[in-house]
Amino acid sequence: MPTHVEHFVEHFTEIWAKPRAERFPELYHQDATLLHPGMPRPLTRDEVEGYMKTVLAGVPDIHLIPEGWAARGDTLYIDSTVHATVAGEATSWPVVDKIVLRGDRASYIQAYFDSHQLWVAIEPSMARPSPLENLVAEKAALAG
Repeated sequence: MPTHVEHFVEHFTEIWAKPRAERFPELYHQDATLLHPGMPRPLTRDEVEGYMKTVLAGVPDIHLIPEGWAARGDTLYIDSTVHATVAGEATSWPVVDKIVLRGDRASYIQAYFDSHQLWVAIEPSMARPSPLENLVAEKAALAG
């Protein structure tokens, strides 16, 4: 018999395999929130469907494939890869979701991912080296 964590992971995986905006609120308790990088504030459960409608309008083929997960008590981490066509190019990026569960639904979800490559795909002029690449170039220049 699956635990509440395993049940949530199965439901999360099912919804993200073929996303439909109206299904996402199923993952949340009524008082739950969602926070993604760049959001000025967490979204409420009531705002999640509208947010996902916007996401799916911009990238209709977006889907997420979990690669693994770990839990301690009611805190769950799901390591995934997101796949989508952005600005006409197939792309993917890693994401980790931190999920606080109450039973088999989330009371809080926060996603962690680097959105820079998405912005570059949309607007190539936004490309820039990473801080690590800058540091390596700086050290190489000093070394002569």
